[in-house]
Amino acid sequence: MGVKRFGFAIALCLMSPALAGPASHGASPAAPFLFTPMDERSAAFSPDGKTVVFTIRIADYRQALAVSTRTARGWSTPEIAPFSGTSLDGDPAFSADGRRLYFASSRGPDGKPKDWDIWQVDRKGDGWGEATPVPGKVNSPEAETGPAPMASGRLYFSSGRSGSGDIYVADPSPDGFGEPRKLGSAINSENSEVTPTVNRAENLLMFASIGRRDQTLVAGAPYVRADIYMSRRSARGWSPAVKLGPAVNSLALEASPRLLADGKQLAFMSEWSRAADHSVLRSPRELRRMLATPFNGLGNIYVVTLAALGIAQ
Repeated sequence: MGVKRFGFAIALCLMSPALAGPASHGASPAAPFLFTPMDERSAAFSPDGKTVVFTIRIADYRQALAVSTRTARGWSTPEIAPFSGTSLDGDPAFSADGRRLYFASSRGPDGKPKDWDIWQVDRKGDGWGEATPVPGKVNSPEAETGPAPMASGRLYFSSGRSGSGDIYVADPSPDGFGEPRKLGSAINSENSEVTPTVNRAENLLMFASIGRRDQTLVAGAPYVRADIYMSRRSARGWSPAVKLGPAVNSLALEASPRLLADGKQLAFMSEWSRAADHSVLRSPRELRRMLATPFNGLGNIYVVTLAALGIAQ
């Protein structure tokens, strides 16, 4: 599917009457174009709230970043970003001033596919500059994903350089970013930890972890999946991570948490679907109808306030 046709597919989903539906297990759809029968995997809102960049995935064949801007008439029809569409891209995150976008990509400097690295692209007026790998020591021969840039200049991210997915932080340096430091055992485990998000004070961390023992498996065909966890930092360091409640986590996969610039809301991806409830018998007709709705088991982007989660500021 070409880039133009890919954008047309997004427009078709925006016009679908199947968009109407209740909220998920506790949170609300972040925006109509982030809650469609397509597979929306992650989203980043600019600090001024006027731009959103999000990931659209089609199976394992294509994963691109799409952009929508808010005008007086509402959100524009999403379009594929000019720096995306020909490789696997995901995990977008704006810098604190909104002038730079970080994202993960499978592209190499020569344009050929390689392992995932973290890239950056600057905003140029109403457009975008050229995407380049982040300078310094963040990227390695293993996969780096889930960038979370901070106003302090630090970059939190996930990396496979330790043998499994773990969360690291790198300080700014004259050459970009210095040698990354792995966060401690309160955050990282023998399982994979990915897609961190950190508040402005850098004392609240949320991330996704895959396959921990406190994750509930559904009946039928259980599969290893992710839930979203939280940790706070004090003078003693990061507290042991705890799983967020049912307003975020469900029987399906949840990942890609992203704290909004106001510090009061959390956006995240969920594959929550009515089909995940094995206690209810669904007819083939019901399942076919479900496939045409956002509740078909693919990703959607939700938003929930921290107050609703009982998380104090």
